[in-house]
Amino acid sequence: MRSVSLCILLALVAGCGDTAPSGGGLPAGIAVIGSDYKSTSVPLADPTTGVITRDGCLTSGSMPPGLTAALSGDVVLPSQPQPGHELVLIDRTNATLTWVDPRSCTVVRQLNVGEGTATNPHDVVAVSAHKAYVTRYAPATSDLLIIDPTAATITGHIDLASYSSQPDAAKAIHPMPDRALLVGGRVYLSLNELSDDFMAGGPARLLVVDPASDKVVDTVDLPTLQNCGSLAALENAHALAVTCSGVFGDSAQLETSGVAWIDLTAAPPAPSVVPAAPFGAPLSNGHLAVLADDLAFTVVPGSFMPARPDALWAFDFKGGAPRKVLDGSGAFTLSSLIADVAAKKLFIGDAADQGARILVIDAVTSTVESTVEVTGLPPRALAFY
Repeated sequence: MRSVSLCILLALVAGCGDTAPSGGGLPAGIAVIGSDYKSTSVPLADPTTGVITRDGCLTSGSMPPGLTAALSGDVVLPSQPQPGHELVLIDRTNATLTWVDPRSCTVVRQLNVGEGTATNPHDVVAVSAHKAYVTRYAPATSDLLIIDPTAATITGHIDLASYSSQPDAAKAIHPMPDRALLVGGRVYLSLNELSDDFMAGGPARLLVVDPASDKVVDTVDLPTLQNCGSLAALENAHALAVTCSGVFGDSAQLETSGVAWIDLTAAPPAPSVVPAAPFGAPLSNGHLAVLADDLAFTVVPGSFMPARPDALWAFDFKGGAPRKVLDGSGAFTLSSLIADVAAKKLFIGDAADQGARILVIDAVTSTVESTVEVTGLPPRALAFY
């Protein structure tokens, strides 16, 4: 294992984190979100070597022309690359999208998607150069915003209020869209059902949106799971996976955590579930990479009491036993996970207090190929752009 010393952090998206999408061509690079939850730095890296190509492309202290709202400490990246390989930064605190030209690191445009309130945007999925959807996660909105990315304007809304399956629960349960992917001409989004305090929830489901009509045309219920997030699609677009953490603080969290596999060729789509129990703890809903039906990865979050580090696990959808690949440096230090499917390679950041690093992993052998040591803000999210 070789170690490469860098003067700045490297990070992947979030995405939220996830396998590079099919049909979008080769990624132009890797965007890294470094954050101490107060400020943010965005370096860029080569998508094949991990070598930094641009230090501090944008930071919370940047105020270049076109940047009217500085970055907060809570910035994430889209699940899929955007048209033209523009870099889009999703500021959840400021409810602002920032488009950046990664070649020059200049701000191209910004759009506030809050419409006067805190909407907590979680993802942006582009269906064309002039149409994209923004998942707005806050209970006050709980909708899908339609925007024109080129003009940076809001063009409509898709109301998701009717998709809560527990409208009469003891606590009001809100439909809250999280991550989204464009697969086979349809947009699939993970829909959580959570209360205002995030301590109660309903069953998870996926919504299927037709971009031609801007309507929800199908739902895929996941009745044994709750609180789902990251999505991953296989390259031939015949299947989709989503990881679910269960509701934090719920005594039944382990039973409602797992990874669902949805066969998109079936009518209706047929989900099956890899439960969290064999992993020994609930899974993260923000870490998922699927290279094949027999090769997938997720993270089991650690805890402070009792002290337990995050752990990266390999698993499959064919019934094999999951196996731990490695431990992180502590609890809540492993960044989002992305995969180069063709090269069978994984990237994940470890936001250690000392020695923050990016790990490059051979997905087939589960061995660490290289370690990129980083300084500056620790890596929290990674994404292809």
